[in-house]
Amino acid sequence: MELKDAHSTTIATGTSQGISAPTAYYLSHNEDARAITVNHIAQQQQVNTMQIYAETSKNINEWA
Repeated sequence: MELKDAHSTTIATGTSQGISAPTAYYLSHNEDARAITVNHIAQQQQVNTMQIYAETSKNINEWA
């Protein structure tokens, strides 16, 4: 299922630091959209963690 609500797309793509009331309402009443959003955010957190790890490792290797 694709996210059809503009607010949901904003939060799912990580272009906002929070969610609006309409987004919260939409996600609370649309299980598929909520699952997609949660999965996307979890994946983005994993990507961010790996990017931090790679940068930290690079810096450590440069010191050695």
